[in-house]
Amino acid sequence: MRTLIVEDSGTTRRMLAEAVADRGHDVTALPNAEVALEAHMKTAFPIMILDWILPGMDGIELCRKIRALPNGDEPVIIIITSHHGTQEHIITALDAGVNDFIVKPIDPLVLNTRLTIAERTVLERARLQLIESVLQNTEASFRTLIEGSTDGIIVISNSRILYVNPAALRSLGYEHKEQLIGSAYFNLIHPEDRDRVLNGIRSVLASGAASPAREQRFVRRDGGTSAVEVVSIPLEFEGEQAVAILARDLTERKKLENQLIHADRMVSVGTLAAGIAHEINNPLTYVRTNLTLISEELHSLNKELSPGRLDELLELLAQTQDGTERVRLIVRDLKSFSRAEDDDTTLRPVDLHRVLESSISMAWNEIRHRAQLEKQFSGVTLVKGNVAKLGQVFLNLLVNAAQALPIGSALQNRITVRTYRNDSSKVVVEIEDTGSGIPEEIVKRIFDPFFTTKPVGVGTGLGLSICHSIVTGLGGEITVDSKSGVGTTMRVILEPAVPVSVKPDSIPALPSKGPKTGLRILIVDDEPGVARSLRRALRDHDVTISLSGREAIEQLKTDPPFDLIFCDLMMPDISGMDLYGTAAQRTPGLEKRMIFMTGGAFTQQARNFLESIPNKWLEKPFEIRQVQELVKKRIAA
Repeated sequence: MRTLIVEDSGTTRRMLAEAVADRGHDVTALPNAEVALEAHMKTAFPIMILDWILPGMDGIELCRKIRALPNGDEPVIIIITSHHGTQEHIITALDAGVNDFIVKPIDPLVLNTRLTIAERTVLERARLQLIESVLQNTEASFRTLIEGSTDGIIVISNSRILYVNPAALRSLGYEHKEQLIGSAYFNLIHPEDRDRVLNGIRSVLASGAASPAREQRFVRRDGGTSAVEVVSIPLEFEGEQAVAILARDLTERKKLENQLIHADRMVSVGTLAAGIAHEINNPLTYVRTNLTLISEELHSLNKELSPGRLDELLELLAQTQDGTERVRLIVRDLKSFSRAEDDDTTLRPVDLHRVLESSISMAWNEIRHRAQLEKQFSGVTLVKGNVAKLGQVFLNLLVNAAQALPIGSALQNRITVRTYRNDSSKVVVEIEDTGSGIPEEIVKRIFDPFFTTKPVGVGTGLGLSICHSIVTGLGGEITVDSKSGVGTTMRVILEPAVPVSVKPDSIPALPSKGPKTGLRILIVDDEPGVARSLRRALRDHDVTISLSGREAIEQLKTDPPFDLIFCDLMMPDISGMDLYGTAAQRTPGLEKRMIFMTGGAFTQQARNFLESIPNKWLEKPFEIRQVQELVKKRIAA
């Protein structure tokens, strides 16, 4: 290390310089104090050996001047004196800032001992300075980390706030730390949570260990509450026993959880709707079929009935048929709503007007008490899309339009549903209402997730965000035009679709084994009512019934083979899809004579199957005439 020797005696100066250099020091030896002071001010020396008696400025005065400099307390200064350590000289030297003495004549052993002590002192000071520097840097780093943390951090002692970081300030709605420091921490805690939070902090202080993460509520400056996840950690802060509160805002997590719950609920409702639709369609099929047969029988009994009696019965029957038609439409809408195509990104031709009619039907209860509905449909029918997803979009937009209007003013208000092609040949759907409109500052945010102007508990703020996601995912656009006091128009722009080729109506014929007046028909359905009603409708033919797929497999073994097979698609033991494969294997070509019946092909496998085969299929509940026409085409073949 660098050492300065100031000695006016050349002999003594050289002896000291050699002795100190032998210890590995970088020595500078000078004859007077003035030059030595200048040298030190240029580059400080950690160790100095000064003669007390010097020409001009003496060693004691030089010591005082060095101690007066910036960082002047750092050098270790050893004074060389001819005095023998009288009390007066010791006091003078110590008062000037001298660290140690060497008495002339200089004993080499004493010199080495004093240098050893000086070296240790310098090294210890360097170590402490390094530690202090590291601590300062560490503290600065931790402060930067804490100040920049997105989690709120509050330090409390004796229930008073000692520190709060910017994230906590923002979360609580404050601008400056001074607004919180010194105040009671428990004023920030929701009253219902205070006892539990207080007990938790007491436990942390008693155990000296951090608490597990717990949820609690903060009261913000505006009086609102926010849910947070808190971990409490004991620590010493500015000399006081304290607790650091690490708080993570759960607002976004709660919103996402609610979104997932909502999505899960919608999936559950969709699954339930699909099941209900399927179960209703089976009895509805044979009820409608039987009503048609009853109507035919009544006409044949006309002569046996009293005058006017037939008309009365037919009127009752027509009312009943109207009721079943309403049920059929409701079930159709349920099936559209429940269709599980969310994971299917394939765009298919969709009958736009049918989807709109279904959506209007489902929203009608909201609309009819609030507005007159006007439909302005153009000739456009097919768009690229997905029935369930578009149905969800239009249902949401229709309900929003209705809820923008007051109940009880249906004659004064209007909702218009309009379709047309724009200048780019794209298909446009407009849903226009005569409500109060949307303020300009809100229009920009209506597609933001969780943004809603509806009261708490009425809306999730997800509806229009989901609509936007669905429409853009289908390659379309959704926009809004609104004027306060005039009304709102929601506009959905979709790609037109090219009509798909229609499946051939003809059914391949098997070689005929001879003339016959009727067809040999197999009806496979696990719902007995459907099977029996079809047999009655086809009583002019040779009809066999199988109430399960397994029973139908046995019937396929008979000879001659069936001319037509009406088969339910979804059955509990062996499905219509399985039966199709068995027929193709046992009697190649027979599978082409199968006509499938479905109360709702609500599985992806079932939809893929129907799209992959050329066979016709009937959607329950179907009309008798549809069945009879298929039979006529088979006879014609």
